[in-house]
Amino acid sequence: MPKQRWGVFSIQGNSDPGSLAQEVLLYDRLVIPVPAGSTERTHWQTMGWNPELLEQRIEHRGPLARPAPWNKTIREIYTQGGDVLPDIPYETSRRLLVDHASVEMMDGVRPLLVPAYRSWQEFAGDFLFPSDPEPINEPPPIALLGHRVLAPALVGDLEAVLKESIRIAQDRDFRRQRADLYERESSLLYRGAGCNLRAALEELSQAAQACNRTVQDTFPAVDILFAFALGTIRRELEDLFFDPYPEALSLAPPLVTLASLDHLYLRPLRDPNDGDPAAMFHETLQGLPQRDWWRGSRIRF
Repeated sequence: MPKQRWGVFSIQGNSDPGSLAQEVLLYDRLVIPVPAGSTERTHWQTMGWNPELLEQRIEHRGPLARPAPWNKTIREIYTQGGDVLPDIPYETSRRLLVDHASVEMMDGVRPLLVPAYRSWQEFAGDFLFPSDPEPINEPPPIALLGHRVLAPALVGDLEAVLKESIRIAQDRDFRRQRADLYERESSLLYRGAGCNLRAALEELSQAAQACNRTVQDTFPAVDILFAFALGTIRRELEDLFFDPYPEALSLAPPLVTLASLDHLYLRPLRDPNDGDPAAMFHETLQGLPQRDWWRGSRIRF
């Protein structure tokens, strides 16, 4: 049985119904930080983080939302990180919540907790070097695996759009389709899908299309997004993924892409032997970086 994939959001994120209407279709649960106790709540209000609005959004999402207590211990770690990295972004709070998630929040489930980013810009703030980095001793190769996503268009009554998205996200058939997609994605990152890259990309494309058909059949208008999973791969698979012009990629369906980015930094490094992504982000085609950011001929949208 595939692990549920729970998207972990930042202190500053996840407050408008339009974004939520798209994100509930990407993750089994949305993990939202909330202040633990009155002292922490007062601190959030002082910082302008609006805990009341977060609580309202959590209530609207019902069982798809999981509040994650943000307590003094986590805040102190967050503050200490700011002393080491003066420009530490809000997005770093995602990884602290992943590392310090409470068992009570999971309600008996053992999910995969994934830092979730709602744009390329947010993702880049956490994972791209702003300048030449200090060398890392033998880092594992890092890949971005992306697929095309149909999401409800953000027009009209967005609360109604969100309500319909929540209905789909709770549908058993849609959840099965999404689980199949993510299981194939992890398999590709972990095993290179038995080194038959072309067949693995084709199967992944078909799984993405199954999810997209459900969305297209439900909403009168849809937007095209691209969802990327960031993961390490085993070094023996590096040539398979990043050969300058692999035949499998040149023949791959355009719904799926593999990429590697210059100055991409995965911290902390995730064990490449599990195939689980270290982060996810979604973006429009216009919001993605220019192609000269990407190493090799990888982007085929």
